[in-house]
Amino acid sequence: MSDVRLSIVTVTYNAAGLVEDTLKSVIGQDFHNMEYIVVDGKSTDGTLDIINRYASHIQTIVSEPDRGIFDAMNKALRMAKGQWVYFLNAGDLFAGNNVLNEIPWQDVDNKIAFYGDMIYVRGSKEEYSRSREVAFLHESMPASHQAFFVKTAAAREVGFDLHYKYAADYNMMLRLITAHGDASFAHIPLTIAKYEAEEGFSSRYPNDVFGEVIAIRSHIRKDWLWYWDMTKYKIKKWLHYKSRH
Repeated sequence: MSDVRLSIVTVTYNAAGLVEDTLKSVIGQDFHNMEYIVVDGKSTDGTLDIINRYASHIQTIVSEPDRGIFDAMNKALRMAKGQWVYFLNAGDLFAGNNVLNEIPWQDVDNKIAFYGDMIYVRGSKEEYSRSREVAFLHESMPASHQAFFVKTAAAREVGFDLHYKYAADYNMMLRLITAHGDASFAHIPLTIAKYEAEEGFSSRYPNDVFGEVIAIRSHIRKDWLWYWDMTKYKIKKWLHYKSRH
């Protein structure tokens, strides 16, 4: 078993206006049994220059072209040495400097994954959001991925499926909970991170995300709720089409 408890990953691409606060948020954690990995998609806006200023606090820096955020996250999974892996991408922040020390690591040691609560940032407003319970994973993500910690070996085995542009994180979580059971996941009452909701996929392309979630669920189970959600998706798609024509 690795002696490193946690691998923290930040994925970036042309994020010069966002990445420094994220780097400071990770480096400022009062938690020492971790490694920090930054995967940049060959930025051209000075992002890498900012990252390199903090190189003494980062164990691995990679800057090369990739096929998008989930491809970069897969690269990080292959490099991660920690027992657990956590993704805090450019623009996202920990909720405080002591978050990692407040996690009950012994209580979750026998889990495949656990997650906490979030603060969603929309402009100048911050909104606390308590995550849904574990069983909700069979319908959708109970929280954004910035709330999730996953055992590295399990995450690496499943990986992020690049067929999904928006919901590859949900595909991973659903496959893991389907394989290992609801009891392998846990929700902890701790606010983990601040997520820049206005810039996220879920906010910018909600129906596209919803469509991928439905497609992912179809490979596991098509119950009455799946058919209901599929109907809602088709109606929203039709309304969107009508509004543009």
